Amino acid sequence: MISKSQIQSIIKAYSTQRIEEKTKKEKPRNIKTDKDRVELSTEARFYQLALSEIKRAPEIRKEKVEALKAQISKGTYSVSGEKVAEKLLERAIVDELI
Repeated sequence: MISKSQIQSIIKAYSTQRIEEKTKKEKPRNIKTDKDRVELSTEARFYQLALSEIKRAPEIRKEKVEALKAQISKGTYSVSGEKVAEKLLERAIVDELI
């Protein structure tokens, strides 16, 4: 599951990329060697940025998992319909952006 901070990082990176695209029409970067040539599109650079942000975030938040396990075992865990709807909308927005 993608955390709220990961979503915000991705949206921030995406927004920054869009602003840069609008302010200057840049050509793909060319990295040349004697024999090889690589061209990275703006979209590819965005995906690299988003991937690096996701990789920096921890996969499992152990403290949260332990707290939820404790709540479930005590029978005190409850799900807010509002929070479920919020997460569904966040996920839909991220899917739409990516």
